[in-house]
Amino acid sequence: SGIYVDQLKLWLNYIPKNQFLIINSDDFENDQNKTFKEVEVFLGIDHMNIKFSKKNVGKYSSINMETRNRLSNFFTSYNEKLYSLLNQNYGWK
Repeated sequence: SGIYVDQLKLWLNYIPKNQFLIINSDDFENDQNKTFKEVEVFLGIDHMNIKFSKKNVGKYSSINMETRNRLSNFFTSYNEKLYSLLNQNYGWK
């Protein structure tokens, strides 16, 4: 399920790319209000005054370095394909 490029390509067979808004979870975590405003603009809806707090954003526990390296090596080529498809590099390691 973490191979986003393959999943997105399937959707793109049916829905034009301009009808997608891809949001980086890091952007949302760093500036929730700004990211939510982008969603409102994309959807063409009026601004909603929503108060966010850090507890709204999930946190992950640390993982073993060997496991992290194996996952990084596995996902690198898929992430590069995703970056190319979206013309956006998320810098995932």
